[in-house]
Amino acid sequence: MATQIRADTTIQAARLSRPPRLAVILVGEDPASVLYVNLKEKAAAECGIAFEKHVFPEGIAESALVEAIEALNRREDVDAMIVQLPLPRHVSTDAVIGMMDPAKDADGFHPESLRRLAEGGRLPGLTEGIMRLIALPGQELDGEKALVLSNSEVFAAPLERALKDRRMQVSRIFDLSDKDYLDRLASEAKVIVTAVGIYGTITGDMVSDGAIVIDVGTTRTTEGKVAGDVLASDFEERDVWLTPVPGGVGPVTVAMLLERTVEIAVERQG
Repeated sequence: MATQIRADTTIQAARLSRPPRLAVILVGEDPASVLYVNLKEKAAAECGIAFEKHVFPEGIAESALVEAIEALNRREDVDAMIVQLPLPRHVSTDAVIGMMDPAKDADGFHPESLRRLAEGGRLPGLTEGIMRLIALPGQELDGEKALVLSNSEVFAAPLERALKDRRMQVSRIFDLSDKDYLDRLASEAKVIVTAVGIYGTITGDMVSDGAIVIDVGTTRTTEGKVAGDVLASDFEERDVWLTPVPGGVGPVTVAMLLERTVEIAVERQG
């Protein structure tokens, strides 16, 4: 899926009068964030998209970050931008994203983009990528149960809406402390989307056969390997659709970002 999206995006980018330009803001040195930004940079180059990486220290003041975003807003040569999440705790994610020019919002997380979503607008790239992955097995989902594990409103709210638009019954868990409650909801769910960044949150005994499990979490195991929220080894002999980490949601999300960047560039360049 990611390969096809990127191939189509490369063709569209080549038709523009100048290469689309994407600016990415990265704060701190979170390993998962650094990994994803590097993947985006490499993929952008392969698709003919100019890429700017603006890296700031963990302790940067929110006001300084806002100034950097406002500078990118004013630049005519910057078509699209994103703020790599998560941000440090002392920085308000909503406030920072809200300062972006909504016309340049490539992730789709700006309040204006989310407002348009409520009116039938396009899903954020990450959400749209997840929904395309959920659709891949071709299963009938009307009336089925879905479970979303996330403590991020920016991530979970659009996904909840998209799942409900597919006529699914959606439950959402912020607090993982009630293991019995989590186990019950997971066992009943046809679709599970997990994005908590805790390895082993979802194990084989929690999931029913035929389920679709989308693993958005990224962390490192004690052996230093990149892993998701799901204990993938539990599912090797199971009848379950599971996205791997790495190599699952990540490539699709990157491809969706590049697709949206080119679409924004087409709108801006006419």
